[in-house]
Amino acid sequence: MSKMNLQELKKDDLPEIYCQIMNEIGLDNTIKIAKLFGGQYVYFHKAESVERPLRDRKIREEFNGYNYDELAKKYNLTGIMIRYICDDIIDNRRNRPMDGQATLFSKD
Repeated sequence: MSKMNLQELKKDDLPEIYCQIMNEIGLDNTIKIAKLFGGQYVYFHKAESVERPLRDRKIREEFNGYNYDELAKKYNLTGIMIRYICDDIIDNRRNRPMDGQATLFSKD
């Protein structure tokens, strides 16, 4: 059997999901995806969940301990969510000794 020229594919030849993918990334990339994942169940997370680590890192970088409302507005989140995202920073600041304060394990 001779090798088929996949470039001759028409939209009508493809299932709807492949048409949607092809419209976004082109036929060549759609074929690559089909070859890579064909026959497998693949779940794509929503874009927000893929972008979330970057968003959270930026929030942590911009957090100064007092700007909950500002960050909430900027990133379209609630103040509670900003607190949750920055919880580790808040705990570290709360638990560190003040300047000049000795700790239980510090050496004089």
